[in-house]
Amino acid sequence: MPDDYIFDARLHRHYIGGRRVTGITEALRLTGLKKQIQSFGMNHASNIEYAGQRGTAVHKMCELDNQGQTHLYDLDANLLGYLTAWRLFKKEFGFTPLGSEKPMGHPIYQFGGIPDSWGIVDKVGGKRAVVEMKTRVLDPDDVFQIAAQAILLEHNIQFSAEVGLLMQLKADGSYSHVLHQNLSMPKKLFLSAVPIANHIIAREG
Repeated sequence: MPDDYIFDARLHRHYIGGRRVTGITEALRLTGLKKQIQSFGMNHASNIEYAGQRGTAVHKMCELDNQGQTHLYDLDANLLGYLTAWRLFKKEFGFTPLGSEKPMGHPIYQFGGIPDSWGIVDKVGGKRAVVEMKTRVLDPDDVFQIAAQAILLEHNIQFSAEVGLLMQLKADGSYSHVLHQNLSMPKKLFLSAVPIANHIIAREG
């Protein structure tokens, strides 16, 4: 990881060389590679906030599970179904996590991000995989997130992902997934969006 990369967890912002750079989701949103969030009903803003908080909590539970530390914490009983789904995925796919939730920056391409999880997947021939977890219905545009995470992983820890897995973890303990065998084109499209996003960020201060 570049020595001058800083992640501001409070503001969820990435900096390289003292300059703010785009995050992955931010780049997708600013350039239109990610569709706008559809209506959550009458309480749109509060429901979006809840969905974000739920996603953050589920990600943390899965990270703790990867580290074998869930027994050290009081977990939200309302979210345990998502953890059950994650454990079921790991069992059925033979997924061995090698790391998760590590902020990373790319000094050449000038963006930052936090890969969800990465490791080896027995079910796809023992290939190296980057895994993106969602608690919502998967969207075709989500492929750009795993593509961007794969770029960060290769640069920062020399982990070359051969495949990408999008996971929808469900409250009932089940999951759905989409396997991407080739991330080449999504990587190119994402990298084309980064300088545009950075330009917009710099322009708007």
